[in-house]
Amino acid sequence: MADPILFNSACFHGFIVAGILLYAFYTTRLPKYLIALLATVIITSVWNHGVSNDLAKWCDRTAVTITIIALSLYIYQRKHISNIYLLFLLFIVGGLYFTAKIVKVKNNNYVWFHLAMHAIATVLVAYIVISSV
Repeated sequence: MADPILFNSACFHGFIVAGILLYAFYTTRLPKYLIALLATVIITSVWNHGVSNDLAKWCDRTAVTITIIALSLYIYQRKHISNIYLLFLLFIVGGLYFTAKIVKVKNNNYVWFHLAMHAIATVLVAYIVISSV
């Protein structure tokens, strides 16, 4: 196993986000393409943190990058008062992700940045679904 702490975090937050996505699907609060992208990120994140190989790592990075771009465009095109907060949370998620990569090269404390990124990404998805009408 690549990193048991990150694997457990990916499973825990992935389970929460999966529940949020099921709610969003049945109440049609999000477009189906966003639900599919976010579900793909859950799968690739659990896979990436559960094994240690380059294919899993690059599949996860690709899925996350595409989803961040799609979420940015979705948030930007909405006419909602909460857009600035959502974009700010998305910026924090991206910043924590890249900070974890930079810190990982220098020392072993990167896990805290990555755990924070999982938690804030979960809050972001919940906030997007709640604010989508």
